[in-house]
Amino acid sequence: MAGLVGSGSIKKLEDKVKRQVTFAKRKKLSLMKKARELSVLCDVPIGLIIFSQSDKLYFFSSQSTSMEKLIMRYQMQKEGHATSVDSFHPDHGSYCEETKESMMREIENLKMNLQFYGGGHNLNLLTYDDLLRFQLQLECSLQNARARKFELMHQLHQTLQENR
Repeated sequence: MAGLVGSGSIKKLEDKVKRQVTFAKRKKLSLMKKARELSVLCDVPIGLIIFSQSDKLYFFSSQSTSMEKLIMRYQMQKEGHATSVDSFHPDHGSYCEETKESMMREIENLKMNLQFYGGGHNLNLLTYDDLLRFQLQLECSLQNARARKFELMHQLHQTLQENR
């Protein structure tokens, strides 16, 4: 197995071509596939972010959630805030102003993104960071659409195979 040496230790592949081929194969056939399987089998939200050596972005998020929601959940957990849906309800005593302000900013960002997704708005009004964020969201949406399309095609193929 590439990268494995004698006693099972792993080391960097020195040959750049082998390293790129191994990255491409393991990313698609192993890592992304395992993340998808774990998400489906165990019904857990999963987000996976990978940057290649050439800084190309690859990511996966389970169909039950979006990458943005997972990152927000991660940030809330990291900051020590509860992440259950109940914790965001304003009637609960544990609800803090910082979380409320953060959620209000997120709602405004989502509203702005929704306007741009709808089209007909001037993208010249966005900053570089806004455009970058918007691009990542579009790429994530496109990846999720492709994954769903592939899943449906696979199901259709299986159904056709069974009906032969």
